[in-house]
Amino acid sequence: MSVSENSNLNAWLALGARSRSSEDGLELNLANVDWARQSSGLPAIPVEVTSWKMQGGSDERVRELLTLLQGQKQIKAVALRGVNVNEASIGCISQIPELIEVDFSDTNFSNAHLEQICQNDRLQSINLAETSITDNGLICLKKMRQLKQLNLNKNKITEAGLHYLEGLVSLRDLSLGGTPLTGAALKWLQRLVLLEKLDLRHTHITHNGLMALTYFRRLQKLKLGGNRIEDDGILMLKQFVRLESLELAGTPITDQAIETLVQLPRIRRLYLAGTAISDVGLSQLAGVTSLLALDVRKTAVTAQGIENFQQHLPQVQIKTDAEQKPASSVIRNIDLLEMNHIQLKSNQYGEPIALKTTEQTSPATHWFDVMTELRSLKNVEIEDQHLDAEQFSKIRDLHHLQALSIKKCKLPETTLVSLCTLQNLGWLDLRDSAISDVGLKFISRIPSLSNLCLSRTQITDQGLIHLKHALLLKDLVVKQCAYVTDDGLETLGALEQLKHLDIRNTGISQSGYQTLCEKLPGCKIRY
Repeated sequence: MSVSENSNLNAWLALGARSRSSEDGLELNLANVDWARQSSGLPAIPVEVTSWKMQGGSDERVRELLTLLQGQKQIKAVALRGVNVNEASIGCISQIPELIEVDFSDTNFSNAHLEQICQNDRLQSINLAETSITDNGLICLKKMRQLKQLNLNKNKITEAGLHYLEGLVSLRDLSLGGTPLTGAALKWLQRLVLLEKLDLRHTHITHNGLMALTYFRRLQKLKLGGNRIEDDGILMLKQFVRLESLELAGTPITDQAIETLVQLPRIRRLYLAGTAISDVGLSQLAGVTSLLALDVRKTAVTAQGIENFQQHLPQVQIKTDAEQKPASSVIRNIDLLEMNHIQLKSNQYGEPIALKTTEQTSPATHWFDVMTELRSLKNVEIEDQHLDAEQFSKIRDLHHLQALSIKKCKLPETTLVSLCTLQNLGWLDLRDSAISDVGLKFISRIPSLSNLCLSRTQITDQGLIHLKHALLLKDLVVKQCAYVTDDGLETLGALEQLKHLDIRNTGISQSGYQTLCEKLPGCKIRY
């Protein structure tokens, strides 16, 4: 390095930049730069710097930096996080000749910007987390055949956009966390057999949808936290013999799931914060000699359990709060719910995300209002309760609700209109409840409804007509609905988006079943 080049690097470091060496060169991170200290122009670009990361900063500084980067052949990676981007700034980045990695996370990056940046079809890594990308924008990615890493976390991506990714067969690392995807949507990814890292945290995927992951036999790192994944769904993970890191934080798994996890031969890191595991499950993990890191915060694991575990595996780094009292603004509400014999599960941050009543649960009048104050809830299971209209209407406050089960319950059907405001509600189970065509009229208007169980309810052929409004409905169960007959075949046959249909023990005849099979060739029908 020449004296002048070393001087340039030192000038950046003096402003607060941090440097890090890698195999490809030097990375310069500008996140902590004090821009006010540089009243004149920015220092020149050190030639050994191949990666630039900028977080925050005025539009003027962004323009100035990008002007410096234009034409710099040694630059391989550019990250602009938390800034405003526009056509001009994207244009500057596009003129960096050897660029293969871009990061626009937490910016106003849009579909139009994506079309512009994808003119460089040599890009190997694109990070668009928390931007304004939608399904329509993803069509630009179809030609990015060299892409190995793609981050779409926390974007409004649905199955309609996911099919544009099916040709990206070079992908090794894909992040779709925080998107409203279901397990059925993953069918568009089955050609991505080289995937080694997959992030599906906080999506609409349930344990039933995990079967769609069977194509990804090379997976080494899998994130499934914040989803409705139960013990039975964990069984299919045994096939991932290369899996080294697994994140299940905030899922409702119990000690039973540990019996499966201990069979992963290469597992090194397990993140189980906010699950229902206890010392029983922890004792089983003590036999996993490959384990290096374990997170069991906000679980039922005790300090004694941790001590016993560390006697067997002292090398494992453990994150635990077993000796601490939880600090939360909703602790009093949680205490009230538990006093009424209601089961709660929390995420890694101690926020309640799942609620389930039991046989001993008090009448809803004692606790329903308190429940609706837990705004972080994603999964709610209520059984054998009488719900009055005024209380139930408050369920509209649970904006993050993804799955709702109301089994064997009595409630005024007109109050189901409250569910229509829940934008994230995709899974609804009303089996054995007092639901008729009146309620189905409101249910069909739930925006994201994809799974609906109406077993042993009073719905009829006439009521099924309302389901034409449920455009995202993929899974429908009308098992043992006596008033569903061959007269409803035309309505059911028009639901072309269905993937699963259960009509067992209804009034539909054998010939009616055959008719449905012909009308819905892509649907698995149980008769």
